[in-house]
Amino acid sequence: MIKRLLFFFAFLVFHFAGYGSSYKTIIVKDSISTNTTWSYTDSLNDCIQYLIKGTVYVTAGNTLTIDSGTIIRGDKVTKGTLVIEQGAKLVCNGTYQMPVIFTSNQPQGSRSYGDWGGIIICGRAPLNTNSSPLQFPGIRSYYGGNTVGDSSGKLSYVRIEFPGIALSPNNELNGLTLCGVGSSTQIDHIQVSYSGNDSYGWFGGTANAKYLVSFRAWDDDFETNQGYKGLNQYLVALRDPYAADPSGSVIFECNGFETRSPVNPTLLTAPVFSNATVAGPLVNASSTSYDNQHVAIARWRRGAGMSILNSVLLGHVVGVYIQEPASYPSTVGKIGNYNTQFRNNIVAGMSTGNHEIVFNCDSVLMPCDTITGVNWNSITGFTGPWNWLKNASYSNTLYPNSSDVSLKSPFNLTSPNFAPTGTSPIVGNIVPDFTLTKANNPFFDKVNYIGALPYNTGDWTVGWSNFDPNNTFYEPWICDRYNYHSGVEQQSAGIESAKLYPNPAMGNTTVSIYTGKTPLKITLTDMMGRILAEVYNSIATEGYHEYRINLQNMNAGVYNVVIHCDENRKNLKLIVQ
Repeated sequence: MIKRLLFFFAFLVFHFAGYGSSYKTIIVKDSISTNTTWSYTDSLNDCIQYLIKGTVYVTAGNTLTIDSGTIIRGDKVTKGTLVIEQGAKLVCNGTYQMPVIFTSNQPQGSRSYGDWGGIIICGRAPLNTNSSPLQFPGIRSYYGGNTVGDSSGKLSYVRIEFPGIALSPNNELNGLTLCGVGSSTQIDHIQVSYSGNDSYGWFGGTANAKYLVSFRAWDDDFETNQGYKGLNQYLVALRDPYAADPSGSVIFECNGFETRSPVNPTLLTAPVFSNATVAGPLVNASSTSYDNQHVAIARWRRGAGMSILNSVLLGHVVGVYIQEPASYPSTVGKIGNYNTQFRNNIVAGMSTGNHEIVFNCDSVLMPCDTITGVNWNSITGFTGPWNWLKNASYSNTLYPNSSDVSLKSPFNLTSPNFAPTGTSPIVGNIVPDFTLTKANNPFFDKVNYIGALPYNTGDWTVGWSNFDPNNTFYEPWICDRYNYHSGVEQQSAGIESAKLYPNPAMGNTTVSIYTGKTPLKITLTDMMGRILAEVYNSIATEGYHEYRINLQNMNAGVYNVVIHCDENRKNLKLIVQ
């Protein structure tokens, strides 16, 4: 242990003296058929990034472990996709400062929806389909079984950016697809951004998750199918007003059954979502500036039994959308037997015209009506949809405008903030209920607020997430524990010397650099590449220069000092104590 610590300290000294590093790309294809670890540095301390080409399978009995800070890119031409097969495991050990990043292989500024496939995990937990296991469309792998507590590994602090490529026409992949994944799989702190299809898709299984972010998805944000019965707490989603799929985009989509005559109609698709905050596409209820293929915040179809509790739902065409099928098992019947619960929620800023709830049918042969409740199944115990939604004992609160909820900046498409302000009704007035039959599971934290974030006591989305991945410069790792940045290789030739002292620092630090007569720009950035301060930006004369950086208002942590000299660039890692 002492030798390791001494080596680590020597390594820090070397790198924080300002030496740069290039990286090498390891191309991954076909199958991973042995226990494998991916890290951002190899045994020679060379920097590494990974490129997935085609469909890569982790086969049964093997574990792919990905260390914190590792960057994996998906190839666009070959539709790079990572598949974890039944009996295999994916273990992503990301951290707050150094998440595991799956992203596009396209250049900065040129990334977009569906640049690569995504991650598919196949487990052995139950499905409600008429046969099991099932083969996933377009790949060789099967999923489903009878092992409720199956484990497919661990995903913690993971970003998945620009996934969702189509394997074939009308067969788009999701960002994270969980197929028959069991409840012993750990899933927390995941962000899916710019998915070309759904951000998250559950096909059966019992996997539970906390701290999920869906950002600017093309189709649905959280879609559930085939008997999925997991629990999920702390979710945020933000819609782009002009990004929607022709199939109709929904934030929470729940499909009960895939066939009109299921073998066992009691095997419901019945997920539970608690403490969600979702926003968009409508900034205000009267807005007409959005793609008309946005459908609703939440849609129940084909006998679905989804529950949404203790959540904040803002700014959409429709809030709650119940579709009663003509020939599938009843959807509204799940309300009558309490399999579907919608309670302790705020619904605000729906489009003008009583669109907090809409009730209709899958078939024109069976008319439904939201106001009169025609064909609203009598076993619900309510005379109609409005009577159910506004039942006083269910504690749902409706507001005409999203601004009435007073969140900080929930619709900002590059720097959102989903936390409530001090004047929000969330603060002290509207409280959650974890005594409900769907919420009293020990998995749920019994917090004292509704929505994804509390007032003024910490934002769990900050630090590891990124709401501007298209403009993030994923430069090479500097191969030390404290480095956190990523991207395209740059050379620092032409910058004769550069160093920081003191480092680590408290109060202030100094950049010392030797340059020729050249344009020189020095900035201080956070670990996401966001500029916090411009230290210098002018023409430098030839020779040594020193520039002091004031750190008085900086929190303790790790930062980058970025030096642009003519067309060259160099990064120095800075630890603020």
